[in-house]
Amino acid sequence: MHAIEKYEDELFMFMESEIKSLPGVITYGHAKKRTPTIYFNLAGLAGADVYRHLAKLKVNAPASNFYALEVSRALGLGDSGALRVGLAPYSTHDDVTRLIEGLRELAK
Repeated sequence: MHAIEKYEDELFMFMESEIKSLPGVITYGHAKKRTPTIYFNLAGLAGADVYRHLAKLKVNAPASNFYALEVSRALGLGDSGALRVGLAPYSTHDDVTRLIEGLRELAK
C-alpha cells in the first residue's frame, strides 16, 4: 500500500505544480491532508468550455459545484463552480501530461 501512496503522492505533486504554474490558474482549497484532487479555474474561461476541450483529449475534468453549492457561492464561483481533476492509483504520468498540455493550449 505504501508503494501506491508514494506513487500517487509524487504524481499529484507533479500535477499540482504544473497546473499552478500555468498563467491564469486560480486554485481553491489548500489543505495539507487531502485526496489527490485539485479544484481550479482558468481565468477568463468557462469551466464547461475547458471541460469540453479536455474531453476531446480523453481527459475527464468535470466542471461543477459538485453538490457544494453554498461553498461554491462563498468562494465567489456562483452556481457553476470550477473544474476538478484528481488521480486514482491507475493514473499515469502520460494521463497527467495530456491534462497539462490541454490546459496549456487554453492558457495561451
